[in-house]
Amino acid sequence: MLLVVFASVIVGLIVAMAFVATDKSMITAVSAGGGSLAFTFSAGMTILSYIRKQDG
Repeated sequence: MLLVVFASVIVGLIVAMAFVATDKSMITAVSAGGGSLAFTFSAGMTILSYIRKQDG
C-alpha cells in the first residue's frame, strides 16, 4: 500500500511540474496534479485489492 501512496504522490508532482514548466496557470497545474494523484491512487488501490483477493 505504501508503494501506491508514494507512486501517486510522485505522479501528481510530476504532472504539476510539467504544467508549470509549460507556463500554464498555477490553478491548472494544481488541479491537474491533484486529479492525477487521485486517479493513480484509486487505480493502484483497485489493482492491489484485486491481487489480494486472488491470493485469499
